[in-house]
Amino acid sequence: MRSVYTCLTQAHDHQLILLAAGICVVGVYGSFSVATHAARSEGRSATLWAGASIVASGCTAWATHMIGLLAFRPGMPAGFDLYLTALSLLVAIAGIGISVTLAIGQRKRAHRFLIGVLLGSSIAALHYLGEASYLVAGTVTWDPSLLAVSLPTSLLMFGAALVVTGERRRDIRRVGAPLLVAAIGVLHFCGMAAM
Repeated sequence: MRSVYTCLTQAHDHQLILLAAGICVVGVYGSFSVATHAARSEGRSATLWAGASIVASGCTAWATHMIGLLAFRPGMPAGFDLYLTALSLLVAIAGIGISVTLAIGQRKRAHRFLIGVLLGSSIAALHYLGEASYLVAGTVTWDPSLLAVSLPTSLLMFGAALVVTGERRRDIRRVGAPLLVAAIGVLHFCGMAAM
């Protein structure tokens, strides 16, 4: 775990990380707000609100991730593959869209947890496609032990976030957004340290 700390403190531009964190927080809370409007609406209005929530969520996840990648300083020239970068945005929007569609009206905790894991898998796919699009003037290697931490830990957190988000008690539901932000942070920094 020391390499995750080192990656965060020494291998990233801190101003860009703060920008990515700000976008993530504002985007997650904004997406939750729009999703709440979708859940309270009916008919065409509900569909429009849900669509807006899906696109906002996908763009938020992608922007957070891309700014996080731009903040990474590998110590050598780097760039991005255009096609994989664009594919990562489409994967984010499609995966989040499927997850949100499945989550609407879902009351069973086990189902919400599995949908949260699906949501996390979509964001993980976005993240690792983005990392695959990262081109450096060198060789990229992966630390399998950090990958083994990044994926299961963040997926459990994504699942838990959707479980608490669907609870009836408002004080419990409020934990969902911060837990989702934390899951994104774990995924990003463990994944970047693994690369």
